[in-house]
Amino acid sequence: MTIVAGVDGVTPSWLSPDMRNATTQAAYARLMTALALRFQDQQVLWELANEPNLNSDWSGNATAFGVFMHTVCGAMHEAAPRSLCVGPSNAFISRGFMTWNWLQTFFETGVLRELDALLVHPYRCNSPETSLKDFGMLRTLVAEYSPVNRSIPIYSGEWGYADGTGATPLVTVDMQAKLVSRLSLVSMMATDGVSIYYVREPRTPLVHECVVTMNLPVYLSGGEHACFELGGWSIAFRRSGKTTVCLNIWVLRSKTAR
Repeated sequence: MTIVAGVDGVTPSWLSPDMRNATTQAAYARLMTALALRFQDQQVLWELANEPNLNSDWSGNATAFGVFMHTVCGAMHEAAPRSLCVGPSNAFISRGFMTWNWLQTFFETGVLRELDALLVHPYRCNSPETSLKDFGMLRTLVAEYSPVNRSIPIYSGEWGYADGTGATPLVTVDMQAKLVSRLSLVSMMATDGVSIYYVREPRTPLVHECVVTMNLPVYLSGGEHACFELGGWSIAFRRSGKTTVCLNIWVLRSKTAR
């Protein structure tokens, strides 16, 4: 099992709450190094922040966050070479120029020399299949800034669709059951093995982003069933066509097929 451990939002009161502060960054690096050493025999993906392109700690400053990640991840790798540092965990990869400009500025800091995997949150209000183009563009950008002869995997750290019980209803519960299977297929095709469907506790006043909230039967009928039925299968290709229906047809290949 792969564990994604998010360590953010826990700045002690005696430190500056501004993560751009040098003293705070040094203390954070010591904390993450200690965690990396403690759990170096476990498969943990260490996530240093949540959606820094929106987070008030960073004010959307891609350069400052890139330097921060480069410093902290470098310290972790020096102390515990097997530790895995992932990020930037930015919100959205589908909002046009601003998304790509932020990511490009982030990559220009040289941070990909220290990142073990790229983690993004590909939220969207349109269909899951639209993320395929975005992931393709992301891979091109990552390849441009990656160190020579190094392939950096891309993971989806958070995405889903609000079930209509929160502050920003997007889809019905029944629609979620249909979307979760499509999310699974898209994740298999677009990411490199890690994809997290985000869930909030039912007691929180915010939106339920995916299926496993109060609507467990919906998940069982959609996602779990798809996982069971598609076990041992992989995506061969997506069928092209002129109609909307054809664009959502996926051709699968059994792992046991010869």
